[in-house]
Amino acid sequence: MVISSRSSAPLVIAHRGGRGPDRENSIAAFVRAASLGADMVECDVRATRDGALVLVHDSTVAGRRVDTTSFRELAAGLGFQPALLGEAAAALPAQVGLDVEVKQPGCERAVLEALSGMARERLLVTSFERVTLDELRQLSSQVRLGLIVPARGQLDGAVQSAEHCGATHLVLHHRRVTPRSLAAATRAGLSVLVWTVNSKRGLRRLLQERLVRGVVTDQVELAVAVRERM
Repeated sequence: MVISSRSSAPLVIAHRGGRGPDRENSIAAFVRAASLGADMVECDVRATRDGALVLVHDSTVAGRRVDTTSFRELAAGLGFQPALLGEAAAALPAQVGLDVEVKQPGCERAVLEALSGMARERLLVTSFERVTLDELRQLSSQVRLGLIVPARGQLDGAVQSAEHCGATHLVLHHRRVTPRSLAAATRAGLSVLVWTVNSKRGLRRLLQERLVRGVVTDQVELAVAVRERM
């Protein structure tokens, strides 16, 4: 379990801070999500050429790879200064957790160092890449890890892969949520999070699913309202 939700229902996790007036992956979006009742916020992290851990989803900005640009060059390409991981973590209220998706291999140690001041029960580090999770587990036996399962591709073996890299969570795309996949994850002792769930119908279904620990959503206010009515 990452953190206790404000009810007995699954966690509401704000996808990149949730959809709203603020830019995605921004500190303002994270603070707003917390004020709306999110239990956690999810963000994307990449490292620039000069080692800045920036909250940026795409691998390229203005035609250049993020990992080959300096922080200053990246900010110029974006037209604004992206949030830094350590600053974002520090800005969250104490009762709100952070789900950090590591988008590129090679920055695992820096990510853990940037998050060293955050209580481990508030933190989950996730990735699509098993090599990244393997490295994170080698660096820390304490951090909670989640293997993200994409919308397409092989589902068989995902639970085994999560177990082998020491993951504590399986992060399923919403199309992959079936009684079989939930049961397999639960038997392996993996907590299940589901991404990205935005429809009222989907939120209602998954927030009532006893084997789902949390839902990642852009619609934070809607998700909280659905959960409160349950």
